[in-house]
This record gives sequence, C-alpha cells and structure tokens, in this order.
Amino acid sequence: MLGRGIIAPRSFFSNILRSLVPVPTPSTVSLIGVPMDLGGNRRGVDMGPSAFRLAGIEAGIRELGLEFVDRGDVPVKLPQ
Repeated sequence: MLGRGIIAPRSFFSNILRSLVPVPTPSTVSLIGVPMDLGGNRRGVDMGPSAFRLAGIEAGIRELGLEFVDRGDVPVKLPQ
C-alpha cells in the first residue's frame, strides 16, 4: 500500500527497478525486514517492511525474472 489507501499495480516496482538496475544474469533477491523506529523522528517507520510486502514487492521482483525470498523480520529488542 502506498500513501493513503493506494495499492501499487503489480508492475510498479518492476518498472522502477528496470529503470535503475540492469540485470545481466538471473539472481535471487532477499528481503530482510528490520521493523524499528529507534532514532527516527517519525512514527510508523517500523511498519516499513510490512508496507513493502503489502505493496507487492515480491510480484515486482518476480516480474523481472528474478527469484525472491522473504527472510522475515529481524527481531528488534525494544529499549526499556
């Protein structure tokens, strides 16, 4: 989901990635989330990894002909 309730089309990420990164050979892309907002001035940045997943990054990567592995989120210890 991008912005306020706007869902990205499947080709959204693949179009951006195609324009930025030429892919010469098949590769695997791994997503490793780090859901934390420590040190940030903005609330909600810890939801970033989930936002990528909901916006369809996996489909966009696969549209480029790449393998995609979601490695989950790194456990973040909250300060006391």
